[in-house]
Amino acid sequence: MVYIIEWHQLEYFKTVAVTQNFTQAAKILSISQPALSRSIAKLEGEIGFALFERSGKTIILNSYGQIFLQYVEISMQKIEEGKQVIQDMIQLSEGQVSFAFLLSLGTNLVPNLLSTFRSQNPNIQFKLYQNYTTILLDQLKSGEIDLCLCSPAFVTEGIDWYPLFDEELFVAVPAIHPLAKRRSIQLSEMGGDPIVTFEKIMAFVY
Repeated sequence: MVYIIEWHQLEYFKTVAVTQNFTQAAKILSISQPALSRSIAKLEGEIGFALFERSGKTIILNSYGQIFLQYVEISMQKIEEGKQVIQDMIQLSEGQVSFAFLLSLGTNLVPNLLSTFRSQNPNIQFKLYQNYTTILLDQLKSGEIDLCLCSPAFVTEGIDWYPLFDEELFVAVPAIHPLAKRRSIQLSEMGGDPIVTFEKIMAFVY
C-alpha cells in the first residue's frame, strides 16, 4: 500500500503529539486550529488508523500514535541528516579551505593533491600553512585550519586521525660521529646534538 504523506503533516502531527493540545500546537505552527485539525484527520485517513483519543478539547496519543511518533521522529531526523549531507556537498563546491602540512610535504605530495582536487573543484581556494606537527595541531584545535598533514603524535581529544603512509627519516652526521656507523637509531639518541631543520611558518593562498 502506498501512502501519500506530506512533510508538513508529519511536522503537524509531531507538534500535536508533543503538546497534546490543538490550540497550543496551532499557535506554535502559526496556522489556524481548524486547518491543523483537518491536516491530522487527513493523515489518519491516509494511514488508516486513529492516532489520538479525543474527549472534547482534550487529546491524548493512543498506543498507535505512540508507536507512529517514534517512526516519525526517526524519519524526520534522517531527512534532516540527508539535507545536511547535501548542503555540505554544495558548500564543498566553493569557498576556501585552510590546509596545513609539514614542510617536507610541500615540494611534491601537496602540489599533486591540490592539482588533482582543483581539477574537479575549480571554485575552491586553499589557504596553505607549513609548520611542525605540534604547531599544526595547535592550529587545528584553535580552528585556524580545517585539516592538516602531519607526523604521528600522541592522541589528542577532539582530533580524528587517518594514517596515509609511512615515511623513512634519515639523519646525516659526520663520519666521526658516535652514531655514524649505526644502521638505525632512536630519535632520543640525538637529543644532545644540534639539529639543522627547516625555518618556521609559511602561509599563502593557492
